[in-house]
Amino acid sequence: MAKAKRWADALSLLSRMRAAGVAPNTHCYSNAILACCRCGEYHHAPLLRREMAVAGVPQTLTCYRLELEHFGNKGRWGSALRLLSELKEAGLTPDAKVYNGVLDAFAQSKEWARAKDVLREMASAGHELHARSYRGVIVSAANAGEWRVAWRTFREMNALGVERSSRSPAIFNSVTAACGAAGRWEEALVALRLTARGGMAPTFIAYNATLGALGKAGQWKHARRLLKDMQQRASSPSTGGGDSSDSNPGLRERRARGLARTSPREERLRPPDVYSYTSVIDACAKSGERDRALKVLEDMRRAQVHPSLVTYNTLILACGAGDSETPLGGSDWRRALSFVEEMVSSEVKPDVYTLTAAVAACEAGGEWGEAAAYLKGLRGGAGKDRWARNGVVAQLTILACGKANDWKGGLQVVREMERLGVRPKVDVFNALIEALGVGPQQPKRDRRLHCV
Repeated sequence: MAKAKRWADALSLLSRMRAAGVAPNTHCYSNAILACCRCGEYHHAPLLRREMAVAGVPQTLTCYRLELEHFGNKGRWGSALRLLSELKEAGLTPDAKVYNGVLDAFAQSKEWARAKDVLREMASAGHELHARSYRGVIVSAANAGEWRVAWRTFREMNALGVERSSRSPAIFNSVTAACGAAGRWEEALVALRLTARGGMAPTFIAYNATLGALGKAGQWKHARRLLKDMQQRASSPSTGGGDSSDSNPGLRERRARGLARTSPREERLRPPDVYSYTSVIDACAKSGERDRALKVLEDMRRAQVHPSLVTYNTLILACGAGDSETPLGGSDWRRALSFVEEMVSSEVKPDVYTLTAAVAACEAGGEWGEAAAYLKGLRGGAGKDRWARNGVVAQLTILACGKANDWKGGLQVVREMERLGVRPKVDVFNALIEALGVGPQQPKRDRRLHCV
């Protein structure tokens, strides 16, 4: 209550001074503005500055700084730019703190072009550029997905040897995440290594973005090393206990935007999640390292991370592609179908990509007869109604039966679905029609006899 009343007392004192015929000077108005801003009553600041202009009282930068800091914390870059223009119109010259306050507001936006204009203006005014100055441009470019702008500005900052750049983890993590999301795994790895080399802790998002880029590029060696680094950092006791920002919402909010310094000892990295493991599995699958992908799956299960639909689809593709150390035709179709079985048992609904990957695995293996028998065995076992209700598994069974010249088995699958009141989709009927036309054609004389 005392703090809430402080700003009202300051305004009341100004009114008393004017009533007593004493004109408030610059110092009085500045302290009144500070009192209002520190109590969260920012809307009084422009009113007091207007009074100063009417009364002919000179203004100082102090009348603007706290309000600029407020706009920076809230990400109100438009208000910060308007305040910068108002400051110039008042005949004041912005200093480095004012420019940095304006640039802070861009860190929560995507307006990297405007932030770059402010940065150029700051440099042309002869002010020293710090990491805080570059942060607004880099983070806003990363937010906008402009990884090239973020990377070039990051390189420029490092080339100039900007002072205290190692104290801004938001810069490194934003560059890493932007490059990783764009698939630029080389740049993402460089930024990630520079983060750790500067004594900072890469964030969970930066790790996952880099792993995603490595997975798309098939860089399984880098991906596995990065996953191990994540696991070590998540389990290392040196990362300390709980985060001190948990009891300080203001610090937590500032740290989320990179405005507060964070040390590796203060922050515990989250353990790898399903996206982390799936990215490494994807990298191994794209490189033909099926056995290594299966080992990553074992690590994933030991960490009690449940595979997702994308994880299963990637594993099935890996089984169909074979292994780099296996001769051609080394498709592990049985394991691919076992993953389909595991999906349905785990209530992970297969999709069309699951079907495509499973069909490709069976096609590469060339064992359609055994595949059809395997799938029909699943449908005849425990929980058969659940299997019959699954359209993707039904479609896969029908395709396998057709390839194995067992179109009658495909018809039986459709009958089971109808018995359970499940309306087969058009894809199921298409698969059945395809199965009816896949079998070997009879000799012409046999067809003529049949017609007669």
